[in-house]
Amino acid sequence: MQARCATPTDLGACGGDGEDSDYRPATAGVTLLLMRGEVRGWWPDPNRDAPPVDGGEIRATRFLRCDSGLGVNYAFASLFHHSWGYAAAEVDELLRQAAAELDAGRFAGPLIDNARFQQTRSGPRYDIDAVDWFLGQFPHRLGRADRAGPGIDPWRDLAVAQLTQSKPSGPGMQPKPGNDFLRSECETACRDFSQQPGTHLLYTRNAWSGVCKLRTAEQQPIASIKGASLSGGPVRTTVSLGGRTFTNKSPKIPARRTADAWPPGIADLAASSWRDSAGHFAAETMSSGRQRLVARTVRGFTDETGTLILYSHAGNFYRRAYARITFPDQRWLRFLVRGTSRKNAVMTAVDQAGNKVARYRDTRLLPTGTVAITVHPDRQLTDELVLAVAISAPWLVSYFANPHWGGGG
Repeated sequence: MQARCATPTDLGACGGDGEDSDYRPATAGVTLLLMRGEVRGWWPDPNRDAPPVDGGEIRATRFLRCDSGLGVNYAFASLFHHSWGYAAAEVDELLRQAAAELDAGRFAGPLIDNARFQQTRSGPRYDIDAVDWFLGQFPHRLGRADRAGPGIDPWRDLAVAQLTQSKPSGPGMQPKPGNDFLRSECETACRDFSQQPGTHLLYTRNAWSGVCKLRTAEQQPIASIKGASLSGGPVRTTVSLGGRTFTNKSPKIPARRTADAWPPGIADLAASSWRDSAGHFAAETMSSGRQRLVARTVRGFTDETGTLILYSHAGNFYRRAYARITFPDQRWLRFLVRGTSRKNAVMTAVDQAGNKVARYRDTRLLPTGTVAITVHPDRQLTDELVLAVAISAPWLVSYFANPHWGGGG
């Protein structure tokens, strides 16, 4: 299979076993609208005729609780908000207030747009990635694609983030425990993974040479990766595909210079990754020191001519999913994970408009394991997309890596 050069619409315009964490229900219904990039916009999109969100469905939503006693190295965790979460009571209160506004016939957008949550690493707290995804992307499933007829996205109902909707099985009955319900959903998703439509690929790593291969379902190699980084860290990586070679390079970040003296665009990349890490609704503000720390995770991939193809920055690590790939035209991908352990986890690449691009499943449960990948059926395997898939494949395993105990969960 021959990859081709990308066009601007190819990515941006297409419609070890660890402890399981606990879940708590969100307690109110709320009408939410699209979040794009770093700007939260809660006003109705005239191009979408989305109906109101069903309150019962929202009340059944349960977010991942990240206070279940995983082995936490707090000195490390404080750097990138690992083990931190949004204060559960504050998230619940926002949803209660928003529901009251809607019940009174008022628009809840400004209330949600101005919401800020405290981050905490003690007490009840919700997974930051799950809350951000829910508040920012939930409305996509309520737009035009939900109407009956041809052209419905076959991936529209595939879950992405660490949340579930456990509805009562009968009148007067309580929802099932969120953790049990999510585990069952994730196990089903893994069993059905190979049945979803799309282009099926396989990512494998040779334990002796360390060389990784990306192959088609027919075992035809389409990319070779040397120096693949498990977490997106400072590793020299070379990717060969379609007769081309791509290498990564770290920008120079002076130790005592302000962000305006950094290479062009790096400060913005660092700011977006920091916001993904801290949370899009976090009350915390970014310090220059933390921006510099995140900037040092940026890697630019260029071809033989020195043309920039994409940036990778931050990483999926310690049960937080804030790895990003950003393209020169400002399109980007994030890699969200849903699963209670590596055994039942699926990672989904989503673009800046909330569209699902590719899904990943770890099929061997070893550090050198095989990752099964399915690319959305509407996406063509351009060089750009193949490169993005190849360098991101290890990030599902790294999501469960623990800096205290080592290895993946």
